[in-house]
Amino acid sequence: MSVLERELKSSINELNYYISNQNLDYKLKFKAIEIFEFYFNKINTNLVDSLKQISTDMLIILAETAFPLQECISKIEILLKIYFEQENTKNNFYVKALLLKARVESLNIVKKGLKAEDSINELKICLNYIVKALEIISKPENKQKYSFLVYNASIYTYNILKSYFKPNWSKNFFEILEKISNFLEEIDDIDFNWRIRFLIKLIQCYIDADKKPESGKALDKIADIIKKKGDCEFAEELFRYRIHFSRENPAALGNIKKEADSMPESKGFRYFYTLQSIKSGVVPDNVQEKEFQLLVTQVFPDFNKYLQDANSSQSIKIDTWRADILAEAGFLMIRSKFLNMGQQVYDFLQRVRTNSLKGKIYIENLKSQLIINKLEVVQSF
Repeated sequence: MSVLERELKSSINELNYYISNQNLDYKLKFKAIEIFEFYFNKINTNLVDSLKQISTDMLIILAETAFPLQECISKIEILLKIYFEQENTKNNFYVKALLLKARVESLNIVKKGLKAEDSINELKICLNYIVKALEIISKPENKQKYSFLVYNASIYTYNILKSYFKPNWSKNFFEILEKISNFLEEIDDIDFNWRIRFLIKLIQCYIDADKKPESGKALDKIADIIKKKGDCEFAEELFRYRIHFSRENPAALGNIKKEADSMPESKGFRYFYTLQSIKSGVVPDNVQEKEFQLLVTQVFPDFNKYLQDANSSQSIKIDTWRADILAEAGFLMIRSKFLNMGQQVYDFLQRVRTNSLKGKIYIENLKSQLIINKLEVVQSF
């Protein structure tokens, strides 16, 4: 090992420490940038001599470590360019380089500020680097020794696409998610919660692409994982997807409702069923008001009593999960134009002190919608 490579390895450890702890002291970020730029310049200034002293693998280790430093992205691109020009061996570092290239290109797409369609088209090209990485991993001689990189690829793909999981956008990406999900299942990745989370996003893409059979198979796959591994962290999200997916299948909805009603009330699934049924259009418009009223009185039987209480400054004790359900219900009431009901829920929740972050977000959204509706009324005069 050369002196330069030994120094570089030691400095990469230091660089990693500074980046990992930059939130504790803003000065650490500048120290990290300083270290990266010092070795980047040292390598790039006399490239031929440098590549005689260090392996090309070190270029990828340095670039990967520095990736969180957005100020260094252009120099990381140069390191990747040097690596691909010098290296033809399709080993694990080559796979890491392809994955890093995809991440870098995705940031460049964001910087361009393109329109949605153009951005999606460029993103598809960017994701080809991940596809190439998966092709190398899938080779029989690589499957076992490179399987850990499948997990990395899934994380990077999710992070690249997370702002694109929207209606009419998600449908463009089911192929890459499908490929990675199949890999995760094939290697039986131990993080089954992540596998389920990834499958849920794949289902979202399938639904957006109107691929109902594929959605059903993915849901069955999730059910199979849960049977083998136990309950997952995303039970509520999965439950809601099942309702949405089955929205045109009364028999399936009936079974889901029976399942929800059989669970302990404190899990909230019987109320999630009502809320998601309204969201997914299962409940007709002319029945929604009655469903909202019933839900509110079931979640908190004394709701009307507290609204009529003259001592309106007194705080109300209520389980956090109940407050969260009321907050979501209030938001849906406003969206469905039941303004008085939504206002009552908002007034009630102002006296509750047990809201979770999720509940507070719904309350703020509810507040915003109430303000917007009041402004619309004023403008109409």
